[in-house]
Amino acid sequence: NHAGHLPKTRLLVVLNDNDMSISPPVGALSTHLNRMRLSKPIQFLQDNAEEAIKNLPFLHGELPSELKTLKESMKRLAVPKLGAVFEELGFTYMGPIDGHDIAGMVRVFQQAHAHEGPVLVHVATTKGKGYAYAEADQVGYHAQNAFDLATGKAYPSSKPKPPSYSKVFGQTLVKLCEQDQSVVGITAAMATGTGLDLLEKALPAQYFDVGIAEQHAVTMAAGMACQGIKPVVAIYSTFLQRAYDQVIHDVGIQNLPVTFVLDRAGIVGADGPTHQGQYDI
Repeated sequence: NHAGHLPKTRLLVVLNDNDMSISPPVGALSTHLNRMRLSKPIQFLQDNAEEAIKNLPFLHGELPSELKTLKESMKRLAVPKLGAVFEELGFTYMGPIDGHDIAGMVRVFQQAHAHEGPVLVHVATTKGKGYAYAEADQVGYHAQNAFDLATGKAYPSSKPKPPSYSKVFGQTLVKLCEQDQSVVGITAAMATGTGLDLLEKALPAQYFDVGIAEQHAVTMAAGMACQGIKPVVAIYSTFLQRAYDQVIHDVGIQNLPVTFVLDRAGIVGADGPTHQGQYDI
């Protein structure tokens, strides 16, 4: 928003769009981005037209640099409305481009750097690209424990482990929701990490994933509580920092019955420094 107010500012924003966050994304913007990624005109220009040109006998299977530049221009002319949401904010939109085509990326970024004013480059990538097991299980491999590279399977534990707190919470919430339809679970794109994936599978009508939007999760829970619903908000402790204002103003001061279940409380190991609930201590 601020960048659009400064039309002469050289600002380059890269949207790395792999159609995932940790779990598959939700919401209107992700739907719009997915439509952009899968645009038939773009696929036609990228695949059919380029292949046809390369097959011309005098080109010997290579696409001249001039035609590569023309291809990028044709893409933007063929589907001018795809980037409209960004253009309306004052950005020059470039993309979507294949984030695994290094040569193509270099060309587009050279164009972006030469442009005067804010530019958004929409880069389409595949999460886990290059490792078949990670591509097939993008959620599971987001934070994988030590595993066998050849088989993709986690190394077995030396001794049996008790169920995690997250799993016990998820199972318990499912039982509570079965007993009371006014109980609902809310997550901010962390269903698997918090155990709410169990509720999603068992009772999807009582499960809400708002995407990476902790502030919205808390405010939505407050609104639900005003209507007699019993929301249970499951968020990693450190990520709730993003919604402290909402916890205080929208829930606490209003004295609303919202239950917060904060996962990864205190010092946790495998998830690393970004996931420590350091303010719990």
